[in-house]
Order: sequence, then structure tokens, then C-alpha cells
Amino acid sequence: MKQEQKVIEYFIQNKNKPKHFEQVANDLNILVPNVRRILGQGTLKGVFNRVATGVYEFAHYNSKEGLSRNTAIKIEKILYSTEGNLLIRAHEFNMLLNSVNDNEKEILKSIIK
Repeated sequence: MKQEQKVIEYFIQNKNKPKHFEQVANDLNILVPNVRRILGQGTLKGVFNRVATGVYEFAHYNSKEGLSRNTAIKIEKILYSTEGNLLIRAHEFNMLLNSVNDNEKEILKSIIK
């Protein structure tokens, strides 16, 4: 399992309680700079929310109004950044839209706007 997926799983298992990056790193036994990068890049991609300095939560916690864990992981994989711009692989995004329920479709479309 990739470190990014471990961090997502960590937030889900902790019922998405906001956590400081150092606590996440210690609990998962991942180097602090790696967790900071994962959370920072994930925040740019919309996977995590920064709720305070150094404190993050999973942006798409599996709730009635959020994305499922699998969908959130998939969206992270089709987003990429180049020269400071966030881009998406359109073909893969369309395939993802065809595989989710109506609620998740609306959330995904709002993320892309």
C-alpha cells in the first residue's frame, strides 16, 4: 500500500478527526517530511483539508455527503500538477464518472470546476 493510501486509511479509521502531521507520521511510522508532502500535495488536489497550521483532515470522508474511500483514491490518481497548475486526465475522469453514484458524480463535478 502506498504511503498516500495509508494516510487516507488513517483518517478514515480515526473517524476523520483532524490530526497534526507529526502525529500522523508517528502513528503510521512514516517520515515527517513524507507526511507533510502527502498532506500538502493532497490539499492542493482536494484530497485533504488544512483546518489549522499543520492540522489536516480527509476532505472526502465517507459520509452521506462525501466520496467513498475508493472514489477519493481514484480521483487522487487522475489529478496531476504541472508548473503550479492542477490538471486532470479527462478520459480517466469520464471513466470514473461512469462508475459512481449520482451523489458522487455531483461532488466530482464540483471539484473540477
